Amino acid sequence: MQAKMQISETDAQRLFVGMPASVRIHSLRNATYSAKVAKIDPIAKSISRNSKVKKVEVLVELDSTSQEVRPGLTVTAEIYVKRATNVLSVPQVALFASDSAKIVYVKEKSHYVPRPVATLYQDEDFVIVYGDLADGELLALREPPNTRISWPDVLAPLQAPIEADTFKVAKREPPPDRRPGARMEKELNGNGLSVDDERLWIQE
Repeated sequence: MQAKMQISETDAQRLFVGMPASVRIHSLRNATYSAKVAKIDPIAKSISRNSKVKKVEVLVELDSTSQEVRPGLTVTAEIYVKRATNVLSVPQVALFASDSAKIVYVKEKSHYVPRPVATLYQDEDFVIVYGDLADGELLALREPPNTRISWPDVLAPLQAPIEADTFKVAKREPPPDRRPGARMEKELNGNGLSVDDERLWIQE
């Protein structure tokens, strides 16, 4: 059984045959099946006759299925592009600049303390950062008023160590049940599972 996906040309360049993936079937109690990228079309095609939008067709092959899996169901497919461990991600809107330093504003009681961070990876919505941050701390999503900012005496740009920026593509490990890599939904067609979207996410 295969899932047919429509991926943007930019995202398709990051894929290769054999990359780990998973397919979750909503109507089957969100049953999840491991999968892998089986085929990547070399040429992008228009998504419809009069559309200027072009996508690359990618086939994801399920490693195994059950008798419940059949054409006509709705699925969510996930492709895991990269693997990052022991990292923190923040919304892009929480990232600000102070001179040459990238910072986030951490809430401490009634004030916000700017902390420098180094960016390691980003997608459309989130940024993986390196810095003095802890999971669960509250960040400002807009620039706080200057009267509520506790500025330190020195605020220098932060450089991430080399070992903090070693994302490794997982080729053989099955994807963990965590944040989706690519979230896609569409009705299944008669030839198998069909999904359609273009977003690829970092796997934490």
